[in-house]
Amino acid sequence: VVKGSTVAFDCKLAGSAPFSVTWFKDQKPIKSSQKFLIVDGEKVGLKVQDCREEDVGAYRCVVTNEVGSCESFASLSLKVPPIFVKKIENVSTVVGDVAVFSCLVDGSPPLSVQWQKDENWISEDPKIQRTFENNQAFLRIPACEATHGGRYTCQAVNEAGQDKCVATLIVQGTPVPRFNVAEPPTIKQKPELVKVTRGDPVSLECKVAGTPQINVRWVKDGKELESSRKHHLQYENQLSSLNIAASELQDGGEYLFEARNAVGTCSCKVTLEVIPPTFIRKLTDIQALMGSLVTLECKAAGSQPLSVQWSKGKENISSSSKYKLLHADNTMSLEFKLSQSSDTGEYSCKVSNSAGSCVCSGVLTAKGQL
Repeated sequence: VVKGSTVAFDCKLAGSAPFSVTWFKDQKPIKSSQKFLIVDGEKVGLKVQDCREEDVGAYRCVVTNEVGSCESFASLSLKVPPIFVKKIENVSTVVGDVAVFSCLVDGSPPLSVQWQKDENWISEDPKIQRTFENNQAFLRIPACEATHGGRYTCQAVNEAGQDKCVATLIVQGTPVPRFNVAEPPTIKQKPELVKVTRGDPVSLECKVAGTPQINVRWVKDGKELESSRKHHLQYENQLSSLNIAASELQDGGEYLFEARNAVGTCSCKVTLEVIPPTFIRKLTDIQALMGSLVTLECKAAGSQPLSVQWSKGKENISSSSKYKLLHADNTMSLEFKLSQSSDTGEYSCKVSNSAGSCVCSGVLTAKGQL
């Protein structure tokens, strides 16, 4: 849900009245208040008003009557507003040359982007090309005119909010003399190490200088890369980009970038690291009463598919009549009844994907136990 909005959990009951209904958040009972509105009747519900970070978690509804009880579970998470992880940069060109703005945005889908020039929204124009794929936005003007110069804004929007980034395009009226003396290519900007989560897009970029015409290429494992469904190679405004739409484990490693013109050659190496999953909320030590229902919960970040393995000590835990295993929205939980002293001890959760794994642990003790 969007931060600040109201969310409603609804349950429809069947059985013999009267019913007793209790709501829990992260194992703590919820009382009706300005924040939480509890609705009883044939349909029972819980409204959480003005949702904030502290309202994120696992919710449980327990219904009892004279002959038994039942329960239902749900989780609440907040949508993330857009944020530019790579912003558009200033561009300087001459009349007739190409100009490209590019940026990378992150946030909860669905995301949309819009472009402005000097505070006016840019409408459909055959002289301006715009694309937005894999969270990368491009605005390309193949042949600049003097009127294209100005202040450009890229705005990203989703249900949770918006973000903007701004850059300036300078179009000089007449071509500037390129070079009087031929100069070999040099590398002006390059990354040493780029990290990416498996499945996410990534861009390796190197900026060069030197006398045109400069030819560039990217090499991995001794093989020159070409534009394909997996790789997209681009060279404009002396910036060479190698774009990978969805990173795989085998994409990690060392890449060689080489630039060449009539009077010389230069090269550099860039390392791409595909990272494993990580926990953004780990297991914690908890205490519980004998006979009570215990829930152990953690949350991980990482590319799908994620596999989960719970264990107690050195013994793996599988779903059974005793243990209930849940996995939704990268939140993993283990539920069981604390019925005997042997149920106490250290519990671990291991999360894995093809890029690696991570483990977190927590200790369960019985209240009053020495």
